[in-house]
Amino acid sequence: SARYEAAALTIQLAAAVASVVGKPDDGDRIFLLEWLETWLHLSEPEKARLHARLRLELSGAPRLTGLKRTIEALDKSARKAIGDFVVLVAQADAVITPAEIRTLERIFKLLLLDPAGLYAKLHVAATEPVAVVPAGVERAGHVIPTAPVDVVTRRLGLDPNKVSALQKDSER
Repeated sequence: SARYEAAALTIQLAAAVASVVGKPDDGDRIFLLEWLETWLHLSEPEKARLHARLRLELSGAPRLTGLKRTIEALDKSARKAIGDFVVLVAQADAVITPAEIRTLERIFKLLLLDPAGLYAKLHVAATEPVAVVPAGVERAGHVIPTAPVDVVTRRLGLDPNKVSALQKDSER
């Protein structure tokens, strides 16, 4: 279907971004698989084919050639959505390398998207504050315990007899 073709193109371009700095790590794979599962517009057989295609694309060096016909069949909003997604893939590990930027530039050019839009998206990602723990979410893990109430704090006390003995010793 046309939806499958668009998803397959997205997988190919995302794999190219993920593979730019070498073999994609497990974090990249998990990120792509999670997104693949959220594409509700695909049937189960199409999702299974995309899983296989993702494994194939990530196993080798994905290429960015021979895509013109598929890209021309997409409308501008679909091309923009694919561009947004590949930028997310590049940002998945929180570090965007110069090689990834060059690949993103090539992809934006292929998708007939404005390269200035790419830099705007990258800039927003670099400067946007990140919520570490969203409000209203229970925190998992260990809680740091508070200090026990019955802990006796020691105060520094001076013995006047020792002080006078030290003064006399110093005078001698």
